[in-house]
Amino acid sequence: MTNNVIIYLTRHGESEYNVLKKIGGNSNLTENGIHYSKVLYEYFQNDKIDVYTSSLNRTIQTSQYFPEKRSYPQLNEIKSGICDGKTYDEIKSLYPEEYEKRKINKYCYRYPKGESYEDIKNRVTPFMEEMLGSSENRLIICHQAILRVLYSFFIKIPEQELPYLEIPLHTLFKFTIIKEANEIKNVELDKHYFSI
Repeated sequence: MTNNVIIYLTRHGESEYNVLKKIGGNSNLTENGIHYSKVLYEYFQNDKIDVYTSSLNRTIQTSQYFPEKRSYPQLNEIKSGICDGKTYDEIKSLYPEEYEKRKINKYCYRYPKGESYEDIKNRVTPFMEEMLGSSENRLIICHQAILRVLYSFFIKIPEQELPYLEIPLHTLFKFTIIKEANEIKNVELDKHYFSI
């Protein structure tokens, strides 16, 4: 008999930059984001769960009520280079050519002095291979672009569609991995929505 392993994925709670519609940065959580961190902890407080975050403030703060967690820079949000800390309207105004290039091929587009989704996939693959080979249940708290890439380890999706996956704030995604001989046979997806 084999045990099913569950991997939970969630974005950090609402951050100050989310409210301002700015990308990147290392902002803190808002009151709504702090509330989500409490709700998230309460959901798991009776379960044994290994918690992983990025090394950025907003994910660490989202995990603040869990007694044990580990931070991995591999889970940091996409590096937005010269566009870091700007809104998309500001990017369109300041760097119109970059704005248009990104629209043409969002998966392969690399921010100047930053990363592409393709780069993220290379960055997170060793981490996810380790997670998928584990026999422990895991909670991974990270960022929208990273979660889009992590999704592709569970569901088949064309690379060009990956950057458009909807990953809302304050949503917990549950993947039950059914293993036989250490190979993934089937995946069940279940969403739990938290209201604030």
